[in-house]
Amino acid sequence: MKNRTALLFTILATAWSVSLSGGDAGNDKTSMNTEWKLPAPDKQGGIPLMQAVSERKTTREFKPDTLSEQTLSDLLYAACGISHDGKLTIPTALNRQDVIVYVLLKEKAWKYIPATHSLKAVANADLRRFATTRPGMGEAGYVSFVIVSDKSKWNGSASGAKYMPMHAGAVMQQLYLVCAAKKLATLTRQSEETKEN
Repeated sequence: MKNRTALLFTILATAWSVSLSGGDAGNDKTSMNTEWKLPAPDKQGGIPLMQAVSERKTTREFKPDTLSEQTLSDLLYAACGISHDGKLTIPTALNRQDVIVYVLLKEKAWKYIPATHSLKAVANADLRRFATTRPGMGEAGYVSFVIVSDKSKWNGSASGAKYMPMHAGAVMQQLYLVCAAKKLATLTRQSEETKEN
């Protein structure tokens, strides 16, 4: 993860708060060379925006249920997919598009690739417990999204330091709204540690 820093590290642990149907997304993705092509996001239906705003909330109790591939696809598209105009679904200062979203599942960690709406395997391990500096903050959730910034997109500019946390906040809000619309439990966690690997 060179040139990537853990900005404001807004990390979402998301899990269903209702009974589920459907299979375990990503359960058969065993190879590290795997690219997981997600289904097209569902851009129709849902609840009205103002209702989602009203129903958005933080939850601290999670069921260890699974998400369907469609739901995971919809969440990632909202987080930082490619919109109708070729830009990200979230605003980024100077259109730097520096946001990277990692998806931590029980069996593997993935990196979201917006251009192809797919996931690329990055680790064969359950890394969800490392997604927060506060144990007990959502590890039981089915998935954690780790939102980071690619510092190389800022070419050494000091502006990045003030904009990167704003971009993470935009991703967080998009995810909260989709979770409200889909009746998902969600929790934001923050890590203030910044370092490069």
